[in-house]
Amino acid sequence: MANATQTFRLGPDGEQVQLEAFYDCNAEQQVIYWDDISREFPTVHRVKNGNTRVSFARNKQRQWCDPPCIRLYPGVVLEVVPGSHATLDSSSLVNASLAEASEHDSIEDNASRLNLEPLAIVDTVTAPSILSSTAVSPAVKDTALATAAPPSYHILQRTQLTLQKSSAQLVQYEQSTQAGQVIQADTFKRGMQTMQDIRGDILALRTEVAKNDELKELQQTILTLQAAADAQTKRMEEMHQQSVELQERSLRMQQSALDRLALIQNKVAAILTQNYELHEYPIPRLFIVLPKEGTTRTETLSRGVRNLFAKQFKLYFLCECGDHTKPVDGRAQNPNLKHEIHLARHEGYDIDRPTEFFEKYGSYILTLLQMLKYGVTIAGVIVPPLGQLKIIDDLKDTAEGIDHVLKDIGSRVNSSIAYIEGLSGVQSQLSLPDPNASSTDSTTLGGLGALEGADLRQLESFLNSSDEGRVLGNLYRIFTLEGHVKWVCLDHYRENYRAEAAQDLWDVVQEVGGQYNETTGHVDTYLDSPIAARRFYSVLGSSRSVQSLFIQFRWVPSMQDLRDLQDTIKLTNICSLQLGSTGSGPLLPDVLNFSRRSDPILQMMSGGKIRTCDLRYWRGFLDRINNIPTTLSIQQLTLELSHKSPKTILRLISILQASPLLTELTCWCSEVDLVLDPIMAALENNKRTLALKLDVYVNDVSGRVNDLSWTRVEIEAGTSRILSIDLRVNTLEGTMLLYHPSVRNIHFMYIQKLPILLDALRRCLQVNTGLESVNVSCSTTDHLCLRLPEFQGLFTKYPHQIPRFRLAIGESVFMTSNIQDVDTGHLKLAINNSDIAAGYLSNIPNSCTVKVRALNLDSETTSDNINALLRFLDARPVQPRFKILKISLNAHSSPIILASIHEALQKYRVLQDSYIRVELNDVASGPLFASAHKREWSLLQDYANCIDLFGKLPLPPQSTSMETLIWSCRRLKRLQLVELHPPTEQEFWWILAMIRRVYSCSSFPTNSKSIVEPTRLRELVLKNCHLSHVQWRQLVDAIDILTLGFVYIEDLEGFSGSLLTVLVDRCISTAKELSALAESSEIFQDPFAIENLRDREQKNFQIILLQTSVEDAHIMKEEARLKAHNIGWVKIK
Repeated sequence: MANATQTFRLGPDGEQVQLEAFYDCNAEQQVIYWDDISREFPTVHRVKNGNTRVSFARNKQRQWCDPPCIRLYPGVVLEVVPGSHATLDSSSLVNASLAEASEHDSIEDNASRLNLEPLAIVDTVTAPSILSSTAVSPAVKDTALATAAPPSYHILQRTQLTLQKSSAQLVQYEQSTQAGQVIQADTFKRGMQTMQDIRGDILALRTEVAKNDELKELQQTILTLQAAADAQTKRMEEMHQQSVELQERSLRMQQSALDRLALIQNKVAAILTQNYELHEYPIPRLFIVLPKEGTTRTETLSRGVRNLFAKQFKLYFLCECGDHTKPVDGRAQNPNLKHEIHLARHEGYDIDRPTEFFEKYGSYILTLLQMLKYGVTIAGVIVPPLGQLKIIDDLKDTAEGIDHVLKDIGSRVNSSIAYIEGLSGVQSQLSLPDPNASSTDSTTLGGLGALEGADLRQLESFLNSSDEGRVLGNLYRIFTLEGHVKWVCLDHYRENYRAEAAQDLWDVVQEVGGQYNETTGHVDTYLDSPIAARRFYSVLGSSRSVQSLFIQFRWVPSMQDLRDLQDTIKLTNICSLQLGSTGSGPLLPDVLNFSRRSDPILQMMSGGKIRTCDLRYWRGFLDRINNIPTTLSIQQLTLELSHKSPKTILRLISILQASPLLTELTCWCSEVDLVLDPIMAALENNKRTLALKLDVYVNDVSGRVNDLSWTRVEIEAGTSRILSIDLRVNTLEGTMLLYHPSVRNIHFMYIQKLPILLDALRRCLQVNTGLESVNVSCSTTDHLCLRLPEFQGLFTKYPHQIPRFRLAIGESVFMTSNIQDVDTGHLKLAINNSDIAAGYLSNIPNSCTVKVRALNLDSETTSDNINALLRFLDARPVQPRFKILKISLNAHSSPIILASIHEALQKYRVLQDSYIRVELNDVASGPLFASAHKREWSLLQDYANCIDLFGKLPLPPQSTSMETLIWSCRRLKRLQLVELHPPTEQEFWWILAMIRRVYSCSSFPTNSKSIVEPTRLRELVLKNCHLSHVQWRQLVDAIDILTLGFVYIEDLEGFSGSLLTVLVDRCISTAKELSALAESSEIFQDPFAIENLRDREQKNFQIILLQTSVEDAHIMKEEARLKAHNIGWVKIK
């Protein structure tokens, strides 16, 4: 049987030649040997099957078959691609080969723009030695030229030169890989194909050498070249794997960066698209924080201990301009004004307590900084990237002091971002969301949401602001056409609201005795007559700056008056309306419209603009409406129900059913059930798509609002089911809501009959399953320690109820997060010696945390009382904290009690650390002062913080042994002298020594001995001390303005206006000394000076004058002097 044949042709149009195929055992298939092909086509370089290059056949081990061959392609004409002719010189041969091998050499990497030469890879380590060892000697070269077949010689030359040239390319490739540059996969594919060609050439050489004995000497060179090619192939595969891993890592990093950027954009979108209503948006919400430069020494000292070394920042608000600030009519007053978010026109605010500030607002600020850095466009709001921000051009009139912020804002933004990301807890909140998290968690945006109204209100407490009467950042509040609140700068504010109309509004509001807050757009006005109302309406209709309006009619307005108001509001941007009337009696000309007089108010609610309407001061509204529109756009409504009438209730229900957007309804009525029962019955038949919050206040007998009785009911959207009920009641009668299973929070206020309260609470616990908190405030005379076990025993019977619990009786308060575990509670206790004698301390749980607000030991205290207190302290595993310890002694007090108190103070540090107030009432006239030992009176010297002296001073004329005893109290901060008898010279010098707190011969009799200098007084109270004018002057001169914080003077005859002037003069001179001290470098070397300066700058010096001869006009004059000297820490009342 004849063997199969394979058809070949030279080039695309050459003559076809058939070569016989043979079965090869190694290849295990029919093949055509390369020797046969090269004999028929001497210039053969490779073989193609169409556009596909034909490779050499391989065995099972995927190695080249020996001798070289290609597999059979039945019925296919294979094209022979010729190489260079034998007569060409070697350089031409090599160039032609390289040119053909580099058809797709130039590979451009998108990341690095790296151009690679043909990837004929050579091992950079072994290549030099291999190439040098395989270089053909001249003799061998001549022999090869003379005897070797020309194709074989050319293949050898091409292989050597290709390997040699590829070594340089390999070095460049390795350097690129080490630098992190990613090479495309096609480059490796072509490189591997080049290596395959080289190995094919080597096999052809080996076949040629095996047939020619004269070329046996080149066989070793060929084998060496083959080993080098194999090594380079292996190395190339390893480097290809490294490149694949590098590319995958680069893709992961790129995807992570894209995901992070998308997360930032989502957070920014959540903030910018968050819509706020009027009551939720008290101050601007967009702001950034940048590092502060150039801090003065005074500012450094005023930071406080915690923030003394903290990095300082300034807060800058942003203008919320956008499509909503563009003129509605399209006629721009300033064509160059851009409506893009930018810094407000303000020099910024220093941040007090920056550590605490960043703990609360760090994540929110980080998002806004990244928004400013990268830029965003969403929902008509444009924030240009930081590089394109043109703040200086837009704000030509920027206040002095902000220019430096704008010039280097890029670096400062980056610095702030780096600082905040470095804080613990902030970076974690910006991590990518968990893909396995539920969809309901997506709204949290990685732990960050838009700020609530409460957060915004707290923000102002962190700012060191001197903007009295102005809104933060010099921003103005506006309302969009959709009724949402925005804060914009003056330029964008005036772009919508004409200056002429604003001035007219100012004038007319002042005419009617009202108030206009331009920054918030709120107007309060009181109209006396229809004529004044029409004048006000004419100006109001041409002003678009008013968003919130309160009108008090001082007559009973007619239906036409309200229609005039309705027509005016249609022309404005008012979205919040509050109406009231103080008139009485019907208008005779309008008597026919009595039953429908308030219909225009309903028409205002249906116009689409009014979102909030407050009619709490519009009595009889529901009695004077007739035609209720089918749809009302109101969202928050406040009404007053003066009496219970079926018709009135039906109208209220009709308004509720016609208000699909209503979310908050507030009613004032005489009974809670009057409103709640019919509303719930109506909602059963008409389900609402929005949740409803219903607040009901109960009027007292006179019809005034009773804040002590209040109910809040939250109704679920869709089902109209009651979700929760919060109650605040001061009576246990009149409502059955207390026993509703949806009650969540209860506050009993001023309950006097505790047994009735306990019974009502028991009934509530029987039907309720989700009680969250119980707050009880009692006005009973019982002590809390006596009643607490009763409440604890009640809740023990219902173990499934674990609400928060608070019990307040008198000045004592008990709180716990779980009433079933009172040992985890906190007790703030006010107790006296009578309570101790009654054994109330034994009712306090041992593990409960106790803080004694006040421990009063009056003149009736006995030694048994003190011993009972000591036993209580001994039994506590954790010592309670004592805030105030008041000790009252009079002339009849026993010296033994003084010794017992002194012993308790020495034994317990918690008593020593309290504010110890000692009251001495005429002790100088009794035996206590004379008989007590100096050791016992040392409780005053060592522990007393406050001494109140009533009556005669404890300075016996005949004895000087105790005259400096009280003066030497080391911890004394407050001294109160009340109703003292006209002091003798010795007693007055004693008073001056107490005030000065410095012992010297000029302030005390010469026969007194020096005592260790005590602390300075913080508070001085003088009531009816009967001093002369000269003595008052000496006393004023003795006051230490630097350390004293409070002076209370009550003396109708002695203290005059001239003495106040002297005191103010001393304040002014002290302020000048402080200013000079703050600028002196010596302050940093004196820790006491630093402490005094910080105390004076952070605390006020209050001068309280009561029942003195100083006139109010004189006080106002002295206040003006203080203000002129910019002294804000001195207050005169």
